[in-house]
Amino acid sequence: MKVLTVYKSKSGASMYYAEEIARALGGEAVNYRRLPQEKADLVIYCAGVNCGKVDGYKALRPKLEALGKELWVAASCLMVPNDKLRADVASKSGIPEESLYLMRGRMSRSRLGWVDRLIVNAYGRSIEKKTEKTQEDHEIINALAFPTSFTEIKYILPIIKAVREKSE
Repeated sequence: MKVLTVYKSKSGASMYYAEEIARALGGEAVNYRRLPQEKADLVIYCAGVNCGKVDGYKALRPKLEALGKELWVAASCLMVPNDKLRADVASKSGIPEESLYLMRGRMSRSRLGWVDRLIVNAYGRSIEKKTEKTQEDHEIINALAFPTSFTEIKYILPIIKAVREKSE
């Protein structure tokens, strides 16, 4: 099975995950700006979650679908992945839930453009206003204040397993 891993990365987490997925599956990771001509059996799009949606998915979807027989999405976010978050992101992004994998990402405000910085600042303020904060809220507040990485190789394991099962 030929797998193409495409990434769009602002903080570097999606690129990291795309490269690790490609390495595990024997392929290569390519930036969304340099899409190849050859088709694949499966395209895995790695990008961050921004305002509850997968960054760039809506605009790139037609091109990604044209490159492969099937399209999966691996999205990185600051929050701990869970079923509710997955359902919310899938719904807001227009992605079939069974084709979406979530992974924890990283944050470095210095790598963001001014629009994304405004969004991140507003998000941080909304969390800081909470009267009762969870451990995850505190982690996100810290991640927005200081360069932070939650990336772990364990987040790609379900993707690798699913691709290998599909190949059999």
